[in-house]
Order: sequence, then C-alpha cells, then structure tokens
Amino acid sequence: MPKTLKDALQRALDELGKEEFERFKSKLNNLPEVPQGCSRIPKGKLEEANCLVVCDLIVNYCTTGAALQVAINILRGINHNELVSKLETLVYKPS
Repeated sequence: MPKTLKDALQRALDELGKEEFERFKSKLNNLPEVPQGCSRIPKGKLEEANCLVVCDLIVNYCTTGAALQVAINILRGINHNELVSKLETLVYKPS
C-alpha cells in the first residue's frame, strides 16, 4: 500500500506504456489553465523526465490536493479511467 501521494502517483504512472506516459507529460505541460495551488512545470523539466521525476515535479509544483486532481484529470484525458479509480482507491482508502 502506498504511504504517500507520491507513491500512489508513481504506482499509477508505472501502469502507463511509453507512448501513454509521453501523452501524460504532454498534457501536463499543456494544461489549459494551471489549477489553484499549482505552478506551471517548465517544459524543459518534463521533456526527458522519467516516471519518478514526473512524480517529484507534480508534488513539488502543486499542493497535495491540486497534485492529485491534476493527475486524475490528465489520466481521464488520456482515457485511463481505470487508473483514476485505482489512484483514488490508493489515496483515499482508510488505513
């Protein structure tokens, strides 16, 4: 069971194939508007970033609630609703 939001995000992003992960990064880089509680992640930081780095960037550039919502919105945007459900379960499941 993941202990932190970062662990849960990493577990969800690990489920993406290479092309899907690139689509996730592209959508993250091109958010139509930056949610409250987030700062825009510089494109240069995302271009060559692997899963671990992307998780760090999301957590570092967003508050906890905003980071989770950004990840969920992007996963929905690339048609990974099953990962959204999994992520929500990992994050919201009581210990």
